[in-house]
Amino acid sequence: MRVLITGVIATLLFLSVACGNGEEANKRATKPSSSPANGPAAGEPAPIIPGENGSLGQKPPGKPAEEKKETQKAAADSTPPAKINGAQIFSEQKCATCHGNDGRGKMKGAPDFTDVAWQRKEKDTELIEAVKEGKKPKMPAFGAKLKGDEIRAAVAYVRSLAKK
Repeated sequence: MRVLITGVIATLLFLSVACGNGEEANKRATKPSSSPANGPAAGEPAPIIPGENGSLGQKPPGKPAEEKKETQKAAADSTPPAKINGAQIFSEQKCATCHGNDGRGKMKGAPDFTDVAWQRKEKDTELIEAVKEGKKPKMPAFGAKLKGDEIRAAVAYVRSLAKK
């Protein structure tokens, strides 16, 4: 029993020394850094944070401007399609010229959007890409004319045309 208590005390002492005195650690955490805003003060270790795959890595010095732009773009494209009228986009962008007002397809080669089998085999990502980039030889690209949320709303409208 005495050996167990001695072992526990030794372990606790080791951990307290290894982790540092709580009061001293608090002083270091609240002490303002004399180095640039994105890095530790001279002689202080860089904070460690989990990496992408769960491994430990050093904290990056700051968020690159490209990441900020992508984040802002994603936020701008995050408007739910429900707030945008997909049927109106379908009509205004002249989709109905080839696909028909009812979505059954007017031109040769235009898919029948009311066909449940066609709806099952087409993925949303494929439909979005087709609207953005077009489909050779006849379907024009709408990526320069429509925002991401407008394209998603149009795809949602196309999905709504399937026979139940």
